[in-house]
Amino acid sequence: MGKYNWNNDKSTEEVFGFQEDDESWEVKNNTGDRVVFKSADYSEDAWLNDFEARYPDTDPPYTDATQLREFAEWIVETDMEKATGAELDEPVTIGDATYTHDTSEYRLAKFKAEAGDYMELQSAMFYYLFTELFLMVDSRAKNMFPSFMGGDATV
Repeated sequence: MGKYNWNNDKSTEEVFGFQEDDESWEVKNNTGDRVVFKSADYSEDAWLNDFEARYPDTDPPYTDATQLREFAEWIVETDMEKATGAELDEPVTIGDATYTHDTSEYRLAKFKAEAGDYMELQSAMFYYLFTELFLMVDSRAKNMFPSFMGGDATV
């Protein structure tokens, strides 16, 4: 449901239930394009200024961003503001609609259809509503911990 400290280290595997193949990333700022999911560029080490592994907690620090990058790529692909209007490689049918161009409507439909593949929806909705209700919108970046459980890219 959430990730709270209660005087435990943020990577305390017993408290948060982390197991082998799980990952948890701390977001280090509120402004980077990667942390607001406007970029999925993990090609250089600059992404380490935006994210820090909390689990696994290793020395040297864990830096395999494969799952984090996969999640970010999907979000960027569904960003309605980035729709280009370009023709899709092939028509895509989502529900009753068929899309032939990269439009904001297509990207929204893609997000809705695939969100459950990338997020635990109940947890994500709780987090969003909790931060909205208590005016904690700065926590939607800086204090968020994208976590991947069981070695898959479901946050």
